[in-house]
Amino acid sequence: MGTLVYNGRIMKTLKVTLLTAILLMCSSCTLMGIGYSYADWLIKKRILSVVKLYKPQQKHLEKQLDDYMAWHKVTMLPEYGKELDRVAKRVEALKKDKKKVSKEEVYQLLINTRQLYLDSFIPLTTRVIPLLAELIEGQVDRSRTLITRKIDEIKEQTKLTQEQIVSELRGTWEDNLDDWFGKLSAEQLKLLDEHIPLLVTSPMIRFARGVKRMQLFLAVFENNPIKDNLTQNKANRIKGLTDFFNTWSELKPYDPWRQQTALFMSKFLELTTVKQQDEFLKKLKKWKDAIDEMQK
Repeated sequence: MGTLVYNGRIMKTLKVTLLTAILLMCSSCTLMGIGYSYADWLIKKRILSVVKLYKPQQKHLEKQLDDYMAWHKVTMLPEYGKELDRVAKRVEALKKDKKKVSKEEVYQLLINTRQLYLDSFIPLTTRVIPLLAELIEGQVDRSRTLITRKIDEIKEQTKLTQEQIVSELRGTWEDNLDDWFGKLSAEQLKLLDEHIPLLVTSPMIRFARGVKRMQLFLAVFENNPIKDNLTQNKANRIKGLTDFFNTWSELKPYDPWRQQTALFMSKFLELTTVKQQDEFLKKLKKWKDAIDEMQK
């Protein structure tokens, strides 16, 4: 799961046969199950890290999150399971007929996972928005301070050199690829080295987007002060916050990254051995079993 106002990451799942989607999920099935069991608490903690809520509001938030998790368990977990099944079938087909996975197929996977993210995220926001719309001036000021601290954390990343960023990202990719497929070949490592500079998302871009999001979020409250007209301005806030979250995950800014990731993964999958594909299938089964267990 993820943060509501700042980070925006909720558990994502996958389609077709691309490990990049799995990069967006927990790599450990055990941790995934534990994390889901405490998801309502984790979401609450994330929200309170950027929004000031008083005790009665926190109690109301807990109720909303309980309702959300009940909905998510019934509605979204089966969708994650279906996607895992599709991935497994595609890997089996890859083993059987050696049909290559195209860049276009991988790209569509990323679009589909993005939609699953939104399908989980938007229903969460609809439950929380009415509560956020009631923030008074002091709470808005405190929230501004909390969000600014989060933005400053991103700003620190802009101080890293390009070499440092690439090195860290390469290590993450190699670790995950090795975990999912087993030991990588020299050819696969060479492919990773060639593509990793193109898979970097600039910290400056993330920082700029973070600042913009903060400004848009706070503008909803600044343009509709609650002290003037409680009923009307709360309604305006609800509309403003709804519009804000509905445009949270824009397609265009990260489309170049999706294209580069799709290209890399289509090439990587072409280099996988039957043994690596079997290892990946075992991992998929463990994730599917974990999701099935969480639905009980």
